[in-house]
Amino acid sequence: PAIFSVVAFFLHNGGGFEADAEFGSLFLPIFGVGLVSSIGGSIFIFRSMMSQSKEKPLKDKVTMYRSASILRFALIEGPALMGCVFYLLTGSLAFMIGALGLLGYLATLSPSPDRAANELDVSQADRTTLMNENAVLL
Repeated sequence: PAIFSVVAFFLHNGGGFEADAEFGSLFLPIFGVGLVSSIGGSIFIFRSMMSQSKEKPLKDKVTMYRSASILRFALIEGPALMGCVFYLLTGSLAFMIGALGLLGYLATLSPSPDRAANELDVSQADRTTLMNENAVLL
């Protein structure tokens, strides 16, 4: 969505694409619901998937963490892309600002070994394994 947002911005401002502002009143509530539900849904689904991994071995926890993270990223990226498309169709900056906000939130969720260890709630021994760059977990 980041590259597409730049393309949409230049297409709209360069005159390469004609926007219709009448669609804005139709798309704004759809985008608003998508924006809020994507953040809330991604948090809820991620937490519920992580709660299922509490008593599992580290290998299974990492597998579930990977799956939950991919799903969380997709739930946020979808409405961001939708905002870029709505901006391209309407020319309303509200859609681009919302999409950029979602992309900014997505950037704060970038995975790291320390973040994974905190979100997985692992023991100190497993934390050391996660921090080891040479450890094979899968």
